[in-house]
Amino acid sequence: MTRKSSTVKVYSVVENTPGYLPDSEPYWTRNKHDAESVAASLARELREDGYTVTGSAREGDYYAERDSHDLGRHVSVNTLDVSREEWDEYQRLSA
Repeated sequence: MTRKSSTVKVYSVVENTPGYLPDSEPYWTRNKHDAESVAASLARELREDGYTVTGSAREGDYYAERDSHDLGRHVSVNTLDVSREEWDEYQRLSA
């Protein structure tokens, strides 16, 4: 008999230029509030750098641009279901 793998809900926070791969590794967590806080912090940093930022933590999505010629920046909170084994392995490798 094969044991069915359980899944866990994880959240990633990604910042990138729309249409391009992220400049850095995503932030991963199992805590939605932590993910929303990280996204809000990134949005604040973009505002401080002179970007006009729209969106909210509740939406889990921010878009920032400086002017009409700027591709802008996108910050998003993504929800994924992964196997417990994958999450445990990620935790082990990132420790």
